[in-house]
Amino acid sequence: MSSSFEVQVQLEGRWQTREIADEKEFALDRGTALAEEAQCDAVRVIESAPKPDGTIVEKTVFEKKVARKKATPVTAQQVDSAPLCETVEQVFQLEARLTAGRILRGYLDEEGLTVSELMTDPGLLGLLARHETILTQSVGVASSVQAKLYDLPQRQRADVLYALFDDVKNMAAALAGTLPAFKTVLAEEGIDGLVSGVAALPEEQRYAMSIAALASLTREEGEPASKMEKLLDLIPPKQPLPTPAHKLLDEMLSEILDSGDGVRAVLGHQSDLASAVMVVSGLVSGKLNPSAKAPTVQGRLHSVFRIHPFPACRGALNRWISLALNSLAPLTREGGEQEQSALVDVLASMLMDDGLTGGPTTSAAITQRARSVLISDPSNQRVEDAIDALLQLIPAKSAKVGYLADVSTTEDVGAVTSSAILEKLADIMRDIRSLGDLAPPGATRREAEDIQQRLISKIDAAPLPDEIKQGFSAKIETLRPGGGRSIAMSPSTPKPGDKQRKVKAGDVIFKEGMPGEEAFMIRKGAVDITVSFEGKTITIASLGPGEIFGEMALIDNLPRAAGAVAAVDSELLVVRSPPFRRRLDALSENDPILRHLIDIYVSRLRTTIRKLNE
Repeated sequence: MSSSFEVQVQLEGRWQTREIADEKEFALDRGTALAEEAQCDAVRVIESAPKPDGTIVEKTVFEKKVARKKATPVTAQQVDSAPLCETVEQVFQLEARLTAGRILRGYLDEEGLTVSELMTDPGLLGLLARHETILTQSVGVASSVQAKLYDLPQRQRADVLYALFDDVKNMAAALAGTLPAFKTVLAEEGIDGLVSGVAALPEEQRYAMSIAALASLTREEGEPASKMEKLLDLIPPKQPLPTPAHKLLDEMLSEILDSGDGVRAVLGHQSDLASAVMVVSGLVSGKLNPSAKAPTVQGRLHSVFRIHPFPACRGALNRWISLALNSLAPLTREGGEQEQSALVDVLASMLMDDGLTGGPTTSAAITQRARSVLISDPSNQRVEDAIDALLQLIPAKSAKVGYLADVSTTEDVGAVTSSAILEKLADIMRDIRSLGDLAPPGATRREAEDIQQRLISKIDAAPLPDEIKQGFSAKIETLRPGGGRSIAMSPSTPKPGDKQRKVKAGDVIFKEGMPGEEAFMIRKGAVDITVSFEGKTITIASLGPGEIFGEMALIDNLPRAAGAVAAVDSELLVVRSPPFRRRLDALSENDPILRHLIDIYVSRLRTTIRKLNE
């Protein structure tokens, strides 16, 4: 076990841990930065080194006294948009809560609160009301934005917002009497019990009470990671969530992830901004493989995202990616040429079949970053050139089309390059003659058709002339397999001899060592592939929709090399041995080399699994 480095600050004579790092250099840099911020009395870094006998030796490797600066007053933060609310019920909706949270970010972070924790506690609202400066500033920010966006008198909007603040206080007070009972329901019956219980309340209180009960749970925790853990504990393992419960937990988690502190809690220690962006992007897209040193909450979110859509959470993380790429912070510590290779890696982590993770906002953000990183002439960093540079790095035509369609909808990129984007789209479309030309290599027919429909939706949303959009959409819609590169037949399309099977979470689909008479494709859900080792069952892979398993035994007629267990309630497409063998026999006749390569692949895979067992 290697050494760890604990960064601590001293406040009012007490040492508090700020973070724990694996690298000494990072910990020293962080300690120096905290000392320069001068918001504490002292900073130190303690190294904990394990000895062979299991004991830990601690020593201070950095310590510095600090002349603390006078605390900077908390102020309201500026925002670009604010929903127009007229009723207290509208104020409790997610968009309004997120906006209030962004305006009050400094205040909330200082108090260790989420906006829902503030909005549902009469005492905390009373403290905010007495903090006249921050309340006045916040109303000023929101009313100014609303007046501009909706062409309304600012004073009128300010009066409405002050009245709504009073309504929120009254709602919190009205909820306070019965809140303890619903906290008990939440503790004893879980999130489903809470959703059922609030149905007995007046309709205007149901949603607010649900939020209040969940906020009372997270309010007990000070750190963002602990707050998220409390909410994640409410999600039943390997089971789908009913829609109301899914919406509530998604929204409450997104409030935490909408703050920088929330995302940092998920990230843990990262060597640079590029690494951080790639982790967040991988978390959103599902490509992330959390390391053993990753924070627990990162791994738990990754597992939850495999099963639940959680669009609000993913939206908050995509917003963080956009803010990070739009910031002035370098992607790497080294700078220079390392910035270019880092941006290429970031782009690769964001690539999807139909564009980039996060859609328009992240597409625009990475385009702006590419202007300064990929364009060598600092005096001529045109957006069009940045788009060209990124297109050269995007391999699949489907991703190119999706990226261009997304970025065309943005004000800072699309609005100033609309003609150039249209020209680039036309050039790409001219080269597409079939689904094989459009989709990424290896895509099945079903996957290609799904990409086809998603791209049509993106084209339809693009601010292009109607006749051009219709032409592009019509061309994509009429693409068929054939021509260009071939598309593999989708295993999700049932064939004669195939059937569907539903399994419950925990069901054993097959055991290691059993004869193999069936292969499976996951239509919905998730499946864990397991092997036995020293009497224990170890998961070696987790598969999701569209992935195939159990095919090895059908190819070489040997017993199962591993077992398969349903991770959640799932739907499987079953391919039985006789029709599968007929397909292999046909492949032997039509392409004997490919058939031989399949045999080699299966043999090598069995050898790998055997070595894992050993």
